[in-house]
Amino acid sequence: MVPIVYSPLYNFTAFGLERLHPFDGRKYRRIHEALVARGLRRPGDCVRPRPITRADLLKVHAEDYLRSLRRPDVLSGILEVPVVRRLPAWAIDWRILRPMRYATGGALLACRLALEHGIAVNLGGGFHHAASDRGGGFCVYADVPLAVKILHDEGKVGRVLVVDLDAHQGDGTAAVFQGWDWASIYDLYERDIFPFPRQSEDYPVPVDAGLAGSEYLWIIRESLPAVLDEVRPDLVVYNAGSDP
Repeated sequence: MVPIVYSPLYNFTAFGLERLHPFDGRKYRRIHEALVARGLRRPGDCVRPRPITRADLLKVHAEDYLRSLRRPDVLSGILEVPVVRRLPAWAIDWRILRPMRYATGGALLACRLALEHGIAVNLGGGFHHAASDRGGGFCVYADVPLAVKILHDEGKVGRVLVVDLDAHQGDGTAAVFQGWDWASIYDLYERDIFPFPRQSEDYPVPVDAGLAGSEYLWIIRESLPAVLDEVRPDLVVYNAGSDP
């Protein structure tokens, strides 16, 4: 079977405050339950990750940025939920940052499993608005850049391609990749929505609003194979996004 990485600790349950944001903080559990209900997996089939360590986070993130995450005002801006300012730092770490550290550890584990098995899936992560020194759009840790950097540093991969099909530009991933000549990003996104300003990318594919599914798939089929041929990556990381 294709390895699926998941932990119940991926889910955000911030005393009900998670419902104040359109991001579904408990979608990971819903996906897992749907896989089991459809007979595609048994409850114990998923591979459980460990949380990413601070030492690993420092391989991509600035020390000052990680320290700033202890401040509720900083987190409320990243999460776009102003009431988070009223929560104590311990509650934010327990209910919000810890799930994101597990999902980031899951991204690394899924990449390792993909190298072993040819393909693997992480049911969480994809925090593509997080850069080395900032977060935004409900993204705190740059999970995909961190995962591929660790594998690159270990000599497990040479060239890497991220295929990002979230409706928003993966500006955080793109910003991190600008200093890495071995990592590229193919990014299809809606041209007139957050984030601004745009980050420069290797293979940007901006599209107009209202794109039908058939048109969306046609654009990908026409453009992505040539990118794969040009980059010839050792690893492809597909960021499915929340909203295509």
